[in-house]
Amino acid sequence: MSFDEMFAADMVGTVLDTDQGAVSITYTPDGEAGVTIPAFFVPAEDDLAGLEDGTMRTKRARAGISTEAANGIETPSDADTVTVDGTEWAIEDVHVDGVAAILDLVRYENVEKAGQDYRTRRP
Repeated sequence: MSFDEMFAADMVGTVLDTDQGAVSITYTPDGEAGVTIPAFFVPAEDDLAGLEDGTMRTKRARAGISTEAANGIETPSDADTVTVDGTEWAIEDVHVDGVAAILDLVRYENVEKAGQDYRTRRP
């Protein structure tokens, strides 16, 4: 067994073990059906930005997955999406290192709408 094979087996058995803190995510390749895989998921801070038409919240997170075919995604792409606990995230960037990949995730939400056409006055 090669080092990469041993590392992949150890990663799936420990870091990506859903009994040890990993979560099940749905990884959806662009234009294809989603597949459920184990991952570690780390949410980051939210950023709020005031825009002309309202306030936008940018949420960021990271997910770690295996790039082994049996337990992960061999070629993760920033054109794909990830769903965690029913919430869809866009993949902003992918960092592949051997048998693992770190996915930088992003999600945008409108917090408040504004602008001249948003509210109308009652007579």
